[in-house]
Amino acid sequence: MDLKMDWFQKSTLGLLMALSCSALIRFALLLDINKHVFNHKPGQCKTIKDFNDGSPYMEFVEELGLVFISHGGFKRTFGFPISGKILMYKFSDENKACDSEPVELKIVASNNTFLLNTFTPLGISAHVSNKRTTLYVVNAANQSVEIFSYNIKDNTLLHLQTIKDQVFTSLSDIAVVSAGKFFVTNMFYSNRKWTQLAEMLMHLHIGSLIFYDGKKAEILEKGLLTPNGLAIDRERSFLYTIKSFKLERDLSLRPMNEMAIMSSVDQIYVDNKTGDLWLAAHPIFSKTISHFYNQKLPSPSHVLHLRFHDGHASWTITEPFANDGQSGISAVASVVEFGNQMIIGSRLGKTICCQINAKNLV
Repeated sequence: MDLKMDWFQKSTLGLLMALSCSALIRFALLLDINKHVFNHKPGQCKTIKDFNDGSPYMEFVEELGLVFISHGGFKRTFGFPISGKILMYKFSDENKACDSEPVELKIVASNNTFLLNTFTPLGISAHVSNKRTTLYVVNAANQSVEIFSYNIKDNTLLHLQTIKDQVFTSLSDIAVVSAGKFFVTNMFYSNRKWTQLAEMLMHLHIGSLIFYDGKKAEILEKGLLTPNGLAIDRERSFLYTIKSFKLERDLSLRPMNEMAIMSSVDQIYVDNKTGDLWLAAHPIFSKTISHFYNQKLPSPSHVLHLRFHDGHASWTITEPFANDGQSGISAVASVVEFGNQMIIGSRLGKTICCQINAKNLV
């Protein structure tokens, strides 16, 4: 009996040690503590004025040549006393690259249900139909999606509707597929900062992908590892987040190949002409987390360009931009590329515009 108990205790101890070692190894890999980032850029870069509180979510509306940007919302979630805004940026022509300045869009509330003073914008997506542009914006203040009509003549946003659902618990990004229908990501299971941090550090797969059909929301994919950025290739019917999916005609999803990026991807931009992906990512995740809680600590980041081959069977990845966070921009979170220009936004700080001169990098 004593021998059996001794064997059982040793086996249990060995199993616990093996699990602990496995967890430590996975934790070390998650934090990317063995990586280094070397600064480079595709051309001249300049800081865009009045973009100082983070612009981690962007939506490029090609029909208008405009980029709509959620500004300050993520920073508000960390308790900073700033206002959440929606900004608009128009790309310059190729001869005057990166010469534009942002414009703040005035938000007009149509009723008392929308509170501008608590507005905390995160993910943003647009739907264009009959020359009418409608913006869908995640509002972290009450875990909702706010719908606005954009007036291009006077640069105003008229609030139309607030959409809530019980499965909206930790919304991050949004991608509209048609009027009133969209996908959103629940990045975490919890909506509290410290428990969200624990979810990341413990590498828990408890995020989700949700579809709202115009009447109700449904969780389509569970068990995702902190799904954040969300983008749709409308020309080829693909949806990208932490995983990639084929978007069927009935708006159901079929899983595609998983892509090993070897970096913590933040936001995703799809070039609708080529199907290429532009990824804002954090190669040293431990420094990114530290930066969120102390902006004085630099967060290295980079922009990756992913090009598919053979119908998504293979792909190549290049790195057009990288910065160690000490001499340029920290915690790059979003990117939009257009012609020979590229806007790069950060989680908490500045936004820059870069000319793309070194075509061999992209």
